[in-house]
Amino acid sequence: MNKYNLLSTLIAFFTLAFASNALAANWWDIAEKQFNDDEYERVIKTVKPHSDNLTALMFITFSNLQLHQYTGGKSYQQAFKDKFNVIVDKASIKNLDRILYFVDLADKPAVVKEARKLANGVFKNLNAIEDVPKLISFAKSNDKQVRKMAGAAIKRIIKFKRDVVTKGGTLRAKDIRVMQDPKLIKALLNNVSESNAAATLVLIEEPVLKYTSGNLEPVVVKLEQKISKAVASRQKKHPKSNWYSAVGKRR
Repeated sequence: MNKYNLLSTLIAFFTLAFASNALAANWWDIAEKQFNDDEYERVIKTVKPHSDNLTALMFITFSNLQLHQYTGGKSYQQAFKDKFNVIVDKASIKNLDRILYFVDLADKPAVVKEARKLANGVFKNLNAIEDVPKLISFAKSNDKQVRKMAGAAIKRIIKFKRDVVTKGGTLRAKDIRVMQDPKLIKALLNNVSESNAAATLVLIEEPVLKYTSGNLEPVVVKLEQKISKAVASRQKKHPKSNWYSAVGKRR
């Protein structure tokens, strides 16, 4: 084989490989369009080669749910139940973006209902401070139920941190970094009229006051009063304390 033929062969090989990889990488875009167009049999066919991927399994699962909605077929209903249980066991925070794609499908109420259950299961299993930054985008969601679930998860995680100080301890550097993150505080302030957001801001405590100073909105003024009361309560119990350490330790 001369150099020209070898070069041509290599170009053809890499072109084919690139095209195959591009097609494989974009199967979910194809599936999304088909799902949006209510072509559920085609969705299943598109994603079946990738069924070991959790996103593909979601497409198969919710396609079966929709086929049951349109036909009443019991086999579709059973397929949905079986596969949904598998997703519940495997879903984690890294899958939330894909789950929320299904939550946003307003013209598919059965899918939205079940996808919200799935998202809520993921939110309830989160407990690490490292999870909080990943939840900020969900706390800003247009879907009220998603905001509520994400807000509850953030509040639960932050509550554990506040309890450490209340009981006489000092927060870790990573706890401090997350709790005073401007992105988190601003996202919560945007939802301050919602109970989870307001309660979390009180738990964060002093770092919030930097962002509320001069804001005369009644809901913000009320929040500042609650934070001031929380600060006073902490200082009464732990006179040497700062917002992240009961003994005034500096990080």
